[in-house]
Amino acid sequence: MENKPNNDKLDSDSSSPEVMDLLVGVYQMVFARIKFLISSFFILIVTLITYSLVVDESYRSSTIINHVENEQGGLSSFSSQLGGLSSLAGFGLSSQDSKKNVNIATLKSRVFLEEFIMNENLTDELLVKSSYTSSTAPDWFLYKTLRNNINITEDLKTGLVTLSVDWYEPSIAADWANKLVSSINNKIRLQDIEQAKQNISFLEKEIQKTKLTEVQNLLYDIMQKQTETMMLANVKKEYAFQVINPAYPPELRFYPKRKIIVIVGSILGGIGIFLTIFLFEFIKRFRKKIT
Repeated sequence: MENKPNNDKLDSDSSSPEVMDLLVGVYQMVFARIKFLISSFFILIVTLITYSLVVDESYRSSTIINHVENEQGGLSSFSSQLGGLSSLAGFGLSSQDSKKNVNIATLKSRVFLEEFIMNENLTDELLVKSSYTSSTAPDWFLYKTLRNNINITEDLKTGLVTLSVDWYEPSIAADWANKLVSSINNKIRLQDIEQAKQNISFLEKEIQKTKLTEVQNLLYDIMQKQTETMMLANVKKEYAFQVINPAYPPELRFYPKRKIIVIVGSILGGIGIFLTIFLFEFIKRFRKKIT
């Protein structure tokens, strides 16, 4: 038992030279390549600064919108009475959250964005940084260019939706953001008007078919709700999304963030340079052992 402390001391003393040898080896390895290290880091810094200065600047303009909870034909209040009749008529009893998700998905969809590009004549502006011309640019390229510059986020606490557009010109970014909201409102409004017309036409035929007074009264109630939906859609411009805060031309650029590019790039690049030195040294010593 008395020899155990002495053994621990011997182990500690034997490990200290190993640590020192390792530190000395690392120092010698780095010092031997100090010129390579300094020159590489200097080139890295110059490259990062140059990139941050020459890369195209973009500006982000955002609008805050809230999904409008319209009564989709008022069918939810009749669901318990109608049972399978409402599904037979083709009326969905989806929740407002489901309707909201559908409207946001429509806003992101290729069909809607391609219509938006055509209606607003955005082809030339979308090709400003491209080698394509308005006559040769494929539809998928125009869609991708616009879609990649649109960001839609939802605050899960408040339910508010932020629609942002990134572009090279601040005024254009704000204009597109506002027009996107206006266009999606108009599209969904026209869709609901058309759907309500079809529903009313269907209900009129069903009323003529049935002889039961109770069923007729229920169908008349549903038809009244569909008429109300159509009237609301005709007069309400902010039908699907209400604008809480419209988009304004930003004064400050969104990208590039030059300080972040240089600082983060320098850290990551410096780590990469050191790893390269260690890798070369490892290969060098490994070859010596083999030979």
